[in-house]
Parts: sequence; structure tokens; C-alpha cells
Amino acid sequence: MVASLLVPAVLGACGGGQGDSRAADTSPTFPPVTAIKDGLLYAAVKARLAGSDIDSTTRISVIVHAGVVTLRGRVKDVATKGREVKVVAAMRGVKGVDDQLEVGHLGPSAAQVVSDAALVAAVEAALTAQAGVNVAGVVVHARDGTITLAGHAPTAAIKSTLVAAAAKTTGVRNVVDRIVVK
Repeated sequence: MVASLLVPAVLGACGGGQGDSRAADTSPTFPPVTAIKDGLLYAAVKARLAGSDIDSTTRISVIVHAGVVTLRGRVKDVATKGREVKVVAAMRGVKGVDDQLEVGHLGPSAAQVVSDAALVAAVEAALTAQAGVNVAGVVVHARDGTITLAGHAPTAAIKSTLVAAAAKTTGVRNVVDRIVVK
């Protein structure tokens, strides 16, 4: 499996055949063995970063060139930045680390986005399960267990039923009601 992931990276690193219409590359050419070693090191670095923080797989990009690993992206704090750089620098085969990581606000993690999407689906199912209630005019949003219901309902009784159904859904901590009775 690792070989199937590395072949495109290695072939891309080899570049330029006779039918290649791109401009000539003036950077130094490395032997194929270097490209293969860089591809293996890339895979090892990504796996190691994922082991310390699964969200780093989407937040930190890794570039390997002749054993030098460049880390780019955003991390939550200086301690995390130092830890990630130290972990990579200690890996076998790493000749150096070019730390281009930035510290700052990250936004929701991949796990949180998936969790919120699952909660939206559960609430939508609970709303749809209400007999005799048309939920086409209601939109559901989730963030960290807080559900926001927005849109319109034909009566106050139906609005109340929708809010209650959302509140009873497993995983919902709070319901923000923005449903307008029309």
C-alpha cells in the first residue's frame, strides 16, 4: 500500500520526459534513489505527525527535498510548534527541518466538523420523524453540541414540537431557536 502511495510522488519528482511541454527545470537533478528516499521520508513524517495529532494531517504540509523537511501550516500554540519540529528533527533520515509553521487560531478540527455534521443529520432525522410536520422550511446548524434551528413553521405548536424534538436528540446540549411562525 505504501508503494502505491509513493509511486505518483516519486514519478512526479523524476519529471520531464520527451513529451513534457513544461519549461526546463534549472534546479539540480537528484538521482532516483534520492527521490525514493524523500518519498519514504515524506510518508514517515506524515505518519509520525498524525500519531501525535490527527488534525496535523490537514493542517501541516510536508515537503521533503534531499532529506530536508519543510513544515508549513498553522498550529494552535508555540508549544505545539516546538513539539512537532522536535519530533520531525529526531526522525531517522532527516537532515534538517525548515520550520515555516505559524501559530494562531485554527478553527474547528476535522473531528469536530464530522461530529457537527453527524449531529445535524441526527437532528434532521428527529425533526422529520415528527408525524404530520413539514420540516422543509427549517434549516439545522450545529457547533460543539449547540443546534441552531432557523427558518419558518406554519404554527407556534409545530415550532414548539420541532424545538422539543431537537432538544431530545442525543448529543444536543443546547438549542437556539430562530424559527419564525408564518
